[in-house]
Amino acid sequence: SISKYFISEGLSGNWGGAALFIINLGTTVSFVKYATILFGRPKEAVAVTRDPWIAGVSLFFGFACLAGGLLGGPAVGLLFGQHLSTAGALSIHKLAMFALTLAIAILAYRHLIPRLGGVLAEVRGHAFNFNQITVALTLFFAGLLVYLHNVL
Repeated sequence: SISKYFISEGLSGNWGGAALFIINLGTTVSFVKYATILFGRPKEAVAVTRDPWIAGVSLFFGFACLAGGLLGGPAVGLLFGQHLSTAGALSIHKLAMFALTLAIAILAYRHLIPRLGGVLAEVRGHAFNFNQITVALTLFFAGLLVYLHNVL
């Protein structure tokens, strides 16, 4: 995405690139999971009723996200008046990294995720309360502040 492109351009050092790769891998694994809904075979036949209103809204937002990703530079210029170059966003290196990430995500979803089923069920079963979420967000922004203070 265009935002990850700008973030990766601003990162310095190898740990930032590795962290961004792990984040991209997690995002790609989740999309591989949801792609099985479209391309996978159901375990049993289920009658599906489709609401055209929901399908239309979903398609609209899907195409809006796609357009925002493909036309990120012009969209930023239109909305914020900042004209930024995104020429490197579709380079051969970026496309190769995407293909590698997708291959690893498919392998992880098929072979690693099923083996972690018990751990993932335990994590899904835990419900965070308001105080825990507040502390987590505070720690995240404090860590971000420390990082930005040291980088800038």
